[in-house]
Amino acid sequence: GRRPDAATMAARALSLCDGDAALMANAHGFAGFNLADWGKYDEAALAYESGLAAAGKAGVPRREGWIYGLAAWGWLRSGKLDLAADWARQSVVICDRLEWLAFRSWPETVLAEAELIGGADGRNCVALARRLGPGAGPPCPTAGPGVADGTPEG
Repeated sequence: GRRPDAATMAARALSLCDGDAALMANAHGFAGFNLADWGKYDEAALAYESGLAAAGKAGVPRREGWIYGLAAWGWLRSGKLDLAADWARQSVVICDRLEWLAFRSWPETVLAEAELIGGADGRNCVALARRLGPGAGPPCPTAGPGVADGTPEG
């Protein structure tokens, strides 16, 4: 199956890192994501912690931001909403510091989902949608009124 095969690949990747902390951060991040998707949250947490330690040692903050974001998703899946939100915020802070816009939407989305599931009123989710899709118009250029913004006037 997909998950055992991915675990085998992650183990192989770790064995090829030859002590390179940046490579180890990548491999641990991949392993953690696979484990979380598999529902093995405790093992995923250990992989993420190892990845963060390796990224810190290597001085690769982008990898730290990536791992925080992946881990936030895992915490969300596990139902640990506070941890999901905290780790997502850490990822967003790093993305902002690095001006890494290509990845920033991942932790922002996890954060919004954690807040919404946790009982937030949804205003942050609407604001997030506007930030992630500024200028987004109707999916079809010939769409009629109301499609662009959900109002009868469009």
